Amino acid sequence: MSGTKRICAALLVILVCTFGFFYRSMRIGLFEKYQPPQPKNILALSDQLIANDLNQQQSNTELLNLIQWPDNPLKKLQYSVSTSPKQSQYHIVNKRANYKVGETLEVLIMAKDHMAQPKTYGGDFFQVKLHSPKLKAGVTGHVKDYRNGSYLATFLLPWPGEAQVNIRLIHSSEAVSVLKDKREKHPDKVFFHGYFELNGTSEVKECNLKVSGENVCEYKDPVTGEIWQCVKPQKLPCDSWIYHSMGSFRQVTNAVENTLLNRSVTNQDIPSTESPVRIEAQSTISSLILTNKKQVYLTSSLPVCKTGQEPTQPSGYYYNDQWTSLVCMGQHFPQPDDARTCLRGKDIYMFGDSTLRQWFEYLERFIPSLKRIDLHLNYQSGPLLAVDPDYGIVMRWRAHGLPLRTTKTLTSNLHYEAAYIYGIGGGPYTVVVITLWAHFTTYPVDVYLQRLARVRKAVASLLFRSPQTTILIKSANTGYKSVYGSDWLSLQLDILMRAAFKGMAVTILDAWDMTSCHYLPDTIHPGPPIVRNEVDLMLSYICAKFNMRFFPFCGLPLDPRLLGIDAPCITRGTVMLKRGDSVVFNGSEWISKIRVGKEQPLMQREESGIHIERSYLPKQSQYHIVNKRANYKVGETLEVLIMAKDHMAQPKTYGGDFFQVKLHSPKLKAGVTGHVKDYRNGSYLATFLLPWPGEAQVNIRLIHSSEAVSVLKDKREKHPDKVFFHGYFELNGTSEVKECNLKVSGENVCEYKDPVTGEIWQCVKPQKLPCDSWIYHSMGSFRQVTNAVENTLLNRSVTNQDIPSTESPVRIEAQSTINLTSSLPVCKTGQEPTQPSGYYYNDQWTSLVCMGQHFPQPDDARTCLRGKDIYMFGDSTLRQWFEYLERFIPSLRRIDLHLNYQSGPLLAVDPDYGIVMRWRAHGLPLRTTKTLTSNLHYEAAYISGIGGGPYTVVVITLWAHFTTYPVHVYLQRLTRVRKAVASLLFRSPQTTILIKSANTGYKTIYGSDWLSLQLDILMRAAFKGMAVTVLDAWDMTSCHYLPDDIHPGPPVVRNEVDLMLSYICPK
Repeated sequence: MSGTKRICAALLVILVCTFGFFYRSMRIGLFEKYQPPQPKNILALSDQLIANDLNQQQSNTELLNLIQWPDNPLKKLQYSVSTSPKQSQYHIVNKRANYKVGETLEVLIMAKDHMAQPKTYGGDFFQVKLHSPKLKAGVTGHVKDYRNGSYLATFLLPWPGEAQVNIRLIHSSEAVSVLKDKREKHPDKVFFHGYFELNGTSEVKECNLKVSGENVCEYKDPVTGEIWQCVKPQKLPCDSWIYHSMGSFRQVTNAVENTLLNRSVTNQDIPSTESPVRIEAQSTISSLILTNKKQVYLTSSLPVCKTGQEPTQPSGYYYNDQWTSLVCMGQHFPQPDDARTCLRGKDIYMFGDSTLRQWFEYLERFIPSLKRIDLHLNYQSGPLLAVDPDYGIVMRWRAHGLPLRTTKTLTSNLHYEAAYIYGIGGGPYTVVVITLWAHFTTYPVDVYLQRLARVRKAVASLLFRSPQTTILIKSANTGYKSVYGSDWLSLQLDILMRAAFKGMAVTILDAWDMTSCHYLPDTIHPGPPIVRNEVDLMLSYICAKFNMRFFPFCGLPLDPRLLGIDAPCITRGTVMLKRGDSVVFNGSEWISKIRVGKEQPLMQREESGIHIERSYLPKQSQYHIVNKRANYKVGETLEVLIMAKDHMAQPKTYGGDFFQVKLHSPKLKAGVTGHVKDYRNGSYLATFLLPWPGEAQVNIRLIHSSEAVSVLKDKREKHPDKVFFHGYFELNGTSEVKECNLKVSGENVCEYKDPVTGEIWQCVKPQKLPCDSWIYHSMGSFRQVTNAVENTLLNRSVTNQDIPSTESPVRIEAQSTINLTSSLPVCKTGQEPTQPSGYYYNDQWTSLVCMGQHFPQPDDARTCLRGKDIYMFGDSTLRQWFEYLERFIPSLRRIDLHLNYQSGPLLAVDPDYGIVMRWRAHGLPLRTTKTLTSNLHYEAAYISGIGGGPYTVVVITLWAHFTTYPVHVYLQRLTRVRKAVASLLFRSPQTTILIKSANTGYKTIYGSDWLSLQLDILMRAAFKGMAVTVLDAWDMTSCHYLPDDIHPGPPVVRNEVDLMLSYICPK
């Protein structure tokens, strides 16, 4: 070569290096150009901090720079001058007879058009691999675009033996320009259907992230802010939107564009006469690579798989159909027990698309003991649940939120992934796996960036409160080859995703490499060998060798604690897209319709003052049976007159005393409550039904005198903070504990508003820490709010005391013509409790509302619950029902979720019978031990996210933790729960909804039965007329022979659960 030629060649090399375009290597290399925003002062306010998140315009610009692609220089697209896979060619640069493991191979690709003319510009999209079908080996290469029609593919040589180069043209540069143009200009080329239904009328309308026209229904997720729109129905309101499904595809390409995207020129191999290369093992080192002139082992010196490791290029390779990671010491799990042991005790959440569902399906098939439970929901969108009770494994998958191409599914089952992640407590046993790309390829890039920002923020929040959580991000798959989902479009999103999570304590699982270099045909849903290797890689990070884990120091550039999270951690953030009130009912108008009968305990009463000597004294008072007879008949009534007297043995002249009365027989283990009529002059009439034959004894108990009741009422309204709570704030090793409540005094207050329900919680603002460093919640303590006189009125000596009497038991005879239960209807939704609602006999509860059943054997209850998905929301009195069923049915196994037991959530499953039973405490206020705030979900928010249906059972109780607050607080909460229940019944009227009433058992100013009864009256009124069932636990606890206790004994709980089961599976 002459000197002139050498100079020209050198200049050409310099020019190429200067303007070369790395479209494959930029997935890794260009990340270095993107520097995440630096953290601000940790004491800055949330709205200032969030300015540096991904939403910032500057950051978006930097991200967009990563996916720049050469523009096509031709103003008019022509098929003839586009890249032809048949005419193009490649050859190995400086090919040798033999190569060594660890060396690199370079391949020059020369693009030509359909007229066999060399291309003079770049931008073609290739996928390149080195493979060996015989060895079932493969590795990806990276392509350097010289932007002159030539490309250089570089391959690592990782295995000994033969290897064949494969170069595929996925899209010509002309086709890429079509994809880019249609992505930005036609975001509606894929559209969806929204199904609106109300009162027998239905309409189907087009829906999307944005639809055209003025008549639009817009649905904004209250947690994430995600927006979805549908064309407004002609006759139905927007909040009658019930179902979602994929719609169809719009033709947005013309004839020339279709030719450029035709299969004949898409995903086609470039022909070559190159023979396979021969790779020899290194004689001294079995497997090494030369890096910076230093010999480094390919795998032997790799680190343990740990959080935060970034994929290399290549990230691994196949050999003998097994993936060998070049990022970390990946493991393989050839036997089911290997994978099962790895997942022991793990709570796994998967959010994404069908490519991630393949991982769920693989593990379900691979581990025989990991049983999927049929939740009777749309399989395509989920949620799916699989459990291994013996090993404590819980594995969930659900599709990400809209947009989602799926068959017809309830909108309430579609949860935005970010919203759901906000509600995960996290911890060392929690694994979160996310993928997000396939359903976004048809939208402008800014749509995906917005979604990424929200997911990233939710992930950062999770890592902030629980840094030991394992978070894995599955990259895109190859396999899409059309204008509606091309690999080029996928790659663009994949680059952005990797950049978005760069520097965070998460792991990117490089499915792109694993799908693009395998011997199986390229498809969006890879075959079983690929999925097996993908899952093995995931498991390598879940249970790394040596049990080593890495948790970054919170001062990293992307410190999640510095993202200005506006206190979303107390809500699950449902995906239920908010419905207006118009369909179901108008707001809280039910409150004005409450009618408390004259015979109910008075809600209001004037008091001129409190005098101890004039207060009711149980020992001085007396009662007697009115017109007592020698014998009574079953079905008749018994009347008892109660005469109240004060401490001076003087008859009282006003009413308002609070009694509990029952007719009982210890010998027969029988009991029934009575009804008390207050004559408001110091006398009361108790009326009892006589439901059983045999003896019966009257029992009259004074719970509180009218004077004590006035104290309770006064303190309830004037001292809502007599029970208070603790909020635990933590950041960067600093912690503070502050008082919290529904409302706290002072100006320096942190306020947390649930975005779904609007519920508000407040804490005294920490001195040094920001409000969004609130991590834990617990019960605080009690304040003394009563004086000496009031304490006397509430003293145990005059509280919950029997009224003495010389009355002997009454004798009840059977009647051949009277049967109290023979004509009762089958238990069904909407039945209202009678007075009394039932009675005990031989320690079994007999309902007088419907034909209640008993379930004496575990198999009886198990058969009843078969296939049921049971949600319980409430307090510890409802948790007793969960615990009873867990103990009673041996096959119903509770899985330890490694969370606070007092507040839950708790989960029990029977995989063989398809039973799923959940319990979780209602939202704040909640008296509990220290627990993560993110695990405390408002019951109305959670209910809004339940799809419902004939297999779904929802059980609610809400009262015990509200007795110390003014009544309006409870009314507001009831309104929100009622609205959520009405919405659930609207979309799924076959859902079984049961409301457990209050228990008796509270006897103090912090939780008196009188306070509980007040709330119970309101609860019954709130749900009156709705298709729900009130289970009357009040009667069942107040007339049993066991001592009165807020947590009733096993016989009472057994009967309560039997009543619940009677409604779940009536005769």
